[in-house]
Amino acid sequence: LKELARVVRPGGRLALVDIFVPDGCDPAVANAIERARDASHCSTLLREELLALCEAAGFRVSSSEPGERPRSFNDWMHIAGWRPGDPAYAATRRLMEADISADRSGFRPHLATAFAADFEFMQPSLFVVAEK
Repeated sequence: LKELARVVRPGGRLALVDIFVPDGCDPAVANAIERARDASHCSTLLREELLALCEAAGFRVSSSEPGERPRSFNDWMHIAGWRPGDPAYAATRRLMEADISADRSGFRPHLATAFAADFEFMQPSLFVVAEK
């Protein structure tokens, strides 16, 4: 955001989509899952934290709209370069499966069937429109 603030002219607009942790969910659980998948992952923030960072960088947020995208776990892991049997795949799946009953991450993971090799989850995102 600091780099965006540097290059956006006064009066310029910013549209940003980022994953976030929905209200009532635990950022530590979401971040543990994200870090198991990608060790370079920094932090998934609560909505208020993400909006506060935009404002701290000099942007005036005019709107923010939460959304979600259905994802296949296997596809999500494939995009990160992992396959079944890889340690990161196994660790991420273990954390995601442990979250099925409580959904503390906000991913809402669920098995399609009792015998599913793959499962689905919802990836929460926040669409932010701001002006400098």
